[in-house]
Amino acid sequence: MKPLKVLFVEDELHKKTRLLETIRAHPELFDEPQVVETTASALERLASSRFDLLLADLILPRQYRGEASEANGVDLLESVEQFEDACGAAYTLSISRADQLSPETQKFFSGRPWGLLRYRDDTTVCLEDIISIARYIQKAQAGQAERSPDVDVLIITALLEPEFVSVERALPSLGAVRPLDVRQYYRLGELDLSDARKLSIAVAHCERMGPVHAAVSTSKLCQALTPKLVVMAGICAGFPKKANIGDVLAAETSWLWQDGKFSVTDGVSAFQESPHQVHVSPLVKQCLLEMMRDDGIWNAFGAASREAGIATPKLVCGPVATGAAVLADAKVRDSIAQTQHRAVVGLDMETYPVYVAAESSSSVKAFVSLKSVCDVGDKEKADKYQAYAATVSAKATIAFIRKFFSRPGQLGR
Repeated sequence: MKPLKVLFVEDELHKKTRLLETIRAHPELFDEPQVVETTASALERLASSRFDLLLADLILPRQYRGEASEANGVDLLESVEQFEDACGAAYTLSISRADQLSPETQKFFSGRPWGLLRYRDDTTVCLEDIISIARYIQKAQAGQAERSPDVDVLIITALLEPEFVSVERALPSLGAVRPLDVRQYYRLGELDLSDARKLSIAVAHCERMGPVHAAVSTSKLCQALTPKLVVMAGICAGFPKKANIGDVLAAETSWLWQDGKFSVTDGVSAFQESPHQVHVSPLVKQCLLEMMRDDGIWNAFGAASREAGIATPKLVCGPVATGAAVLADAKVRDSIAQTQHRAVVGLDMETYPVYVAAESSSSVKAFVSLKSVCDVGDKEKADKYQAYAATVSAKATIAFIRKFFSRPGQLGR
């Protein structure tokens, strides 16, 4: 297969040297890359030539000796999309060592193919990801795309940050990024059970938050990876007096709270709810009951919860309503409990479509959503507890998977 023609944009000497060593160590994947240090120089090259891959740091200067910023990197990626087919780059891949991104940059990368690779000097993960993605591009261009492996478990989150990265931290065995297609990637790893069995686990995040992208991403992943168990991890809103910040909501039932129709009677417009509900299996409910009573799981969060100044989390089982909009209105929140399900414990934007997609998959035997409460869906909604809640959800998800597969026969295919 033909090696990839690469334009590499990087101004940091140590990182540039390390990445170039990796690229040059794989001549079967890469031609000798063209290397520039500024976005202006990159755009000049892209305007006169066609590359298979643009590999670019996110924080770059526009001109030589200029100030480096995320905005310059984002501008470069946006500009690539404007080139004609004879110029530009077929694929783009961004790299950053920054621990946190600005809200504007996070929004830009939401939904972009493969998102952003995190670079660190003390690991080779980013380097392995680049090689894995390059192999995918090379095979895709040659019409030799590989079939994805079968897995026991699929963990899916709505967002890259803070949800997906929290699951990555909870599963240190995860390997390099594996592209599913040009818009979706996943990581593959293993989880050891107490009886020496091993589970194969795939972890992925949706292209964007919301029900449409959750349904599409889950359906694609289930079709390609044929998991037996699908678990959604992440963060959500809880109902006051039913769940505290940090509590994990196990959605026994879910539906779209905006389902229904608007009608006019005697000149008055009204909305008539008509939600379709999806329920988890009896086996999942049994596992949740056991998990609820397992003090060891929840006491492990004691130090983190004290540091955050909140109560130790617990598992709350009940109905969770899904909507297509972020909810920061207590009146709307309370009306859902009053008109649709008085026992509702939480609200999110993805659980129902994930359940529908999983239920429609021939391989999936069980599914559950285990999201942790980060706010109560009112005007005080903020991001203060998102990272903490995402961590709690990720660890609770691993605990549930262990319990689910602790029963004989749950691993067989």
